[in-house]
Amino acid sequence: MEQLCLNKIIFKSKTQQIKFYTNLIGISNILFQLLYRTQYNFEVIQLQILIYHSNKLSIQQTCKQITKQSQNLQANAIELAYQTIEEGKWEKEIEQDGVVFYSKPGSTGWKITRSELIAEIDPKKAVDVLRNYTRFQEYNHTAQEINLIKKIDDNISIQYILTKPNQVLQQQRDIVTLSRASSLPDGTFFVVSKSIEVPEAPIKEQYVRAEIILSFFGFKPVENGQTLVTMVQSFDPKGDAPKDLLNSLANKVVNYNKLFVENLKKATIKE
Repeated sequence: MEQLCLNKIIFKSKTQQIKFYTNLIGISNILFQLLYRTQYNFEVIQLQILIYHSNKLSIQQTCKQITKQSQNLQANAIELAYQTIEEGKWEKEIEQDGVVFYSKPGSTGWKITRSELIAEIDPKKAVDVLRNYTRFQEYNHTAQEINLIKKIDDNISIQYILTKPNQVLQQQRDIVTLSRASSLPDGTFFVVSKSIEVPEAPIKEQYVRAEIILSFFGFKPVENGQTLVTMVQSFDPKGDAPKDLLNSLANKVVNYNKLFVENLKKATIKE
């Protein structure tokens, strides 16, 4: 007899499975919250999220879509980070204090940016620090708090981020991100993230829920023991953010990225 297993629920027949999914209509949010509190691998957590948004997918269809989505996120980030300037049609906006800053139009109207600089920083230690959300104050001066919502495994987590108010964005932004840390055969270590919504982090009226479309921090070893640090960001602050003004702040982004890497390097030395 064929058995189809969804987490700890075992279906002894396809008929029973179809009946179960039929009953999901209108109560999938309850199911999602129940299952989300159990510990499973990355694919299953993603499966529950897709069920929450759409209960028309079969288990097999959903798993295929999840696998493809996860692979596409990582592949897209790596391509943006390490493609040639000509291939990606990047526009060089500024080179300052050792930081080269590129940008190109994004699909949402906000620029996709890419910053590169050479630093004496250990790639693995840099990613280890980035994965440790309790240390964010050592290198991230734009975040007011970062809290762990769910640790899927040693490399994958869901976090809640609250930004500090600033002169450009008066109303604070908060973000919920799914982050994955990994490495490449050439010794590159990286963290890739994107926004995600989960019941454990509902939208709060006093903040604007921003969206990270894609975020990538890569650390690639190069000659003489140095590291090429590459940062790719595609971010939509939402709300009434002045798009033209924010898209023109290349100098501020360069200064922030330079300081970010310097502080991150100091944090790795404490390891």
